[in-house]
Amino acid sequence: MNLKGSIPMKKHARVERFRRHSPVMPEKEGIRRVCTALEGSCLRGSDKTGLGSMQSLDPGHGRYRSLPLVFLGLLLCFPPVGYGASREATVGGPGQVGSPETGVAPIQPVQPAPESLQEEIPDWKARWELARLLSYVKRYEESLVEYGRVLEEKPDLWEAKVETAQVLYWSGRQSEASRTLEEIPAGHLDERARLLMADLYVARKAYDKAEPIFRAHLKSHPEDYRAAVKLADVLSWTRRYEEAILLYKEVLNARPDDIQIRRKYAYVLIWAGRPSEAAAELRKTLKP
Repeated sequence: MNLKGSIPMKKHARVERFRRHSPVMPEKEGIRRVCTALEGSCLRGSDKTGLGSMQSLDPGHGRYRSLPLVFLGLLLCFPPVGYGASREATVGGPGQVGSPETGVAPIQPVQPAPESLQEEIPDWKARWELARLLSYVKRYEESLVEYGRVLEEKPDLWEAKVETAQVLYWSGRQSEASRTLEEIPAGHLDERARLLMADLYVARKAYDKAEPIFRAHLKSHPEDYRAAVKLADVLSWTRRYEEAILLYKEVLNARPDDIQIRRKYAYVLIWAGRPSEAAAELRKTLKP
């Protein structure tokens, strides 16, 4: 038996079997030619000039010479996964992005913004935010003008009315601030509004009206040291020194390094006729 002659025949059979059982037949002209060339190269196993020759690496073993071409055929005759789908996705109208003329994959559509970001911002809401920003930078008069325009359009916007009273208070117009707060129904006064009202009462020296507001707030917010200090101030201004001293002590237990609170406490001790204790407290707030 001629063994040398049987090797090309085996190669030929292997290529035919590959072409027959391939899930994607090489129907396109370019791929068909490559497969035909591959077949011819296999039949010419002794051809040293073809790409299939591995004689320089494995001289004398013809059965290895065409392996690179076999692998090349596999790559060319089997399209990558998703080839059909990706090709269809790139087909568009003439001249469009993603059309065969451009050769560029189509741009994916931009996802729509969340519904809340697509809503239009009305003028009154933009003006309200402007009024807030102006108050933050202490341009109080401009802020009040914008608040007034907002309330002309939205007279029942109680939150904006409370903020107006607060800006009036910051600008030193306590009487106007008080009148503005009094126009708000009690059911629409939030915690911030009630504390503001207490501050306004203090500014008007209406301590009897401010005290119950501070006490009610501290029952639900015992950690609010600012409100506690304000209540202690009210107690001291009404000459209830011992109650004020006890409250100052509670605050200082929580904030022992707060120099200003300790100095206030020392002054109340002076008013209460306890100068030695007051001196000791003042000394703690000064450098040695």
